[in-house]
Amino acid sequence: MSRTTATLSVAVALWIALVVIGGATGLRAALPFDDKIHHAAAWGVLGALVAAAARHHWPRATPALVGVFAVALGLGFGALDEFVQSMVPGRDADLMDLAADSVGLVVGVALSLLVVRPEASRSSSAA
Repeated sequence: MSRTTATLSVAVALWIALVVIGGATGLRAALPFDDKIHHAAAWGVLGALVAAAARHHWPRATPALVGVFAVALGLGFGALDEFVQSMVPGRDADLMDLAADSVGLVVGVALSLLVVRPEASRSSSAA
C-alpha cells in the first residue's frame, strides 16, 4: 500500500469517526445549515475520500468502477448509520437523510474522480 493510499484510508476512517461522533453528540444541531445539506456535505466528503483512496489503491481500475465502489460503500455506511439511529432513544431513521447522503456521495465521488489521477497515470504522463 502506498503512502498516499494509507493517508487517504486514515482520512476516510477519521471522517467516518467524526460523522458518527457528531451524530451521537448532537454536533449536527450546532451547525448553521439545514440537516439535509449537512448530510449531503458530510457524505460528499466521505465519497471523495473513498474514491481518492480507491483510485490510488487500484490505479488500473476504471473511473466507473471506482465510482460505483465508492458510492456503494458510502451508501452501505449511510444505511447502517440510519439503522443504528433507529435503535437510539431520541433518534430516528429517515429515508430522506439517506437520499441526501446519496446526492452528496455522487457529487463528491464525481469531483474526486475529476481531480484525482491514479499514480500510474501520473508517472506515464510525466514521461
